[in-house]
Amino acid sequence: MGVSGLGPFDNDCALDFVDEFIEVGSPIRSIRAALARLDEDCYHQNDEVYQAWAACELVAIVLSGGEGYDADDPQYEAASRLRPNKKLVDQCLTTLTHILDKNSELSDLVDAEQRVGVESNLEQTRARLEQGLVLDKFPRLKVPKIKAMQAYAVATGGKWIVALYDYSNLIVLDAVYDQKPESVEQIPLGHMAVLFNCRYLGPIDDFAGLGRLRPAEALTESNEYVTIIRHACSSSSDMASFETNYWLNRGRQFTQQHYDDVREYPFGPEFLPDQFAEAVEDFVASGTLELPPVPTPTELRDEFLERCQSEWARYLEGDGGGPFSFPRLYELDVSNYIVPWIKLHLRTNWTNSGMCLPDDLFRYFLAGVVAASIGACAESEVPESLVPILKPLRAHIGHPEISSAIHILSCVLDEASVIPRVLRNDPPRRVAFLNWANALRDALTATLPN
Repeated sequence: MGVSGLGPFDNDCALDFVDEFIEVGSPIRSIRAALARLDEDCYHQNDEVYQAWAACELVAIVLSGGEGYDADDPQYEAASRLRPNKKLVDQCLTTLTHILDKNSELSDLVDAEQRVGVESNLEQTRARLEQGLVLDKFPRLKVPKIKAMQAYAVATGGKWIVALYDYSNLIVLDAVYDQKPESVEQIPLGHMAVLFNCRYLGPIDDFAGLGRLRPAEALTESNEYVTIIRHACSSSSDMASFETNYWLNRGRQFTQQHYDDVREYPFGPEFLPDQFAEAVEDFVASGTLELPPVPTPTELRDEFLERCQSEWARYLEGDGGGPFSFPRLYELDVSNYIVPWIKLHLRTNWTNSGMCLPDDLFRYFLAGVVAASIGACAESEVPESLVPILKPLRAHIGHPEISSAIHILSCVLDEASVIPRVLRNDPPRRVAFLNWANALRDALTATLPN
């Protein structure tokens, strides 16, 4: 059995369990079967131990809202099939105590240093499982129709708040009560609900099935829950094809929206049970629930870009601010790809999402190639390796390509562009880029008929 690390999925057996779990007909039954093997009073082989730990971690993924995993991870896909309950979570917590006990082969195989690492990872799984049980310390209300959902009456500041929770999604009703409600049926029909935490894990249809929850007017004019639920980035290659989108949730339908489309859209915070419990402790006597600060899409974008600085550093290698000042973009032989790249990537309908330095630099480079091929950029500024492609390229450059290059240069100069942002710590190079991009745009514009 292959083992690559000390985490719950760092072994072949656990990964096989996840792959099979995605296809099983009864996810909860599969989890319970894996957990039950470690309840037996006998010696447990590594495959049983790792499967049980993987089962616990899948439940923990749900309870933590997918924290630490991307939506396209197989573990995330597997966990999204689960609807945990308190009994299952308690069983997972018990099973974790057996992962390294005297009947575990894993306990016999790890040395002292490895044992510390395994124990640390087990504790992380345990903490996320316990996080999902935070609301269970509050009294529950009766919830008709939906057995999987719990409703909690939270007393604080002389008032009562109602929170709905199915161990994967949390809804806090936008209403405060003087007396404790005994049932969700007592909550007036017109009271609104605010959806705090709904990622990809678990449907929200069950909540809507109550027939009493309504979306906040500030979020949507339609009769659906609408909130931006996360931002995700993916890179399909080392050089380009890097895309970052915000995701909108309309019921259970997901669509990708570029930053430019959603930067002013209302944003719903991710709000996990332990955060809610902490907020309740600070609840003031006036009956208003103080929620965590809600980041705007612009703030999320800034946070994301800051995290990318070190990853993007290699694209900035070189001197100057011209389109050929970033050698990484043309360090390979690109002669066979220039024409299709220009046709594909230089388009007048391209909108700069303002989220990716490699994308912006790549299009800036292509605009420079177009300019050089028609003499709008001096050939002396072009690297020797690219000069041979300029003459044959001229036959493919016409009004559409020039117009597209002008549009691209305007996009990399606008407020959403990443290039001037990441060069802000190098003022001379930033000024050089701005001068170059503006000069190229003016030179290309001059080649077009009035």
